[in-house]
Amino acid sequence: MGIARFGARYIRHGAESSDEVAILKTTDDRAIIRVKRSNGGNYDVSMDDVLRKLDEWQAECAFEIVGAAPDWVSIEFTDLPQDICGFAEEIYEFCPDTVEQGVGLMCEREHPDVFEAARRLCPTLSERMCERLEADKQRFTDMMKERPEVRALFESVANAPTASTEMGIRLLAYHLHTSRELFLWWD
Repeated sequence: MGIARFGARYIRHGAESSDEVAILKTTDDRAIIRVKRSNGGNYDVSMDDVLRKLDEWQAECAFEIVGAAPDWVSIEFTDLPQDICGFAEEIYEFCPDTVEQGVGLMCEREHPDVFEAARRLCPTLSERMCERLEADKQRFTDMMKERPEVRALFESVANAPTASTEMGIRLLAYHLHTSRELFLWWD
């Protein structure tokens, strides 16, 4: 049985030359990850880590890999985990860009209904995640004190009306709940 998967083909200096369709004669939906060598190198996530994590997730939910490239994997769920909020936390830990460069960039004043629905779906995050986020915030604050040349750059971004990471994780859970899609990418 052949499975079609999509990705992009790049030429020198990262410029995209065209879309690419790969037809793999296999029933193994993870084969595309091996062919494209999908990884999160900038987060120290290897291709084997990606495959291992997908195997872990497969034990608690059902999904199909619908696309992959060297730095991303796209998934469609047929069955989501019972604890969607805990699952969103796990996704964030594995691939922070799903929140920090994805749903976490949403603005509440533009999508108040989505934010409210996300708060209802995940009223609180786990204690472990709250502690981690607080520690991350403290490290960031300490770094800003030590590196004043970087502080100005981040201060301009800090005033952008985007969601906090905590809210971003809730938004990720809501997105999974409503779309049944997940786009993991590391850049």
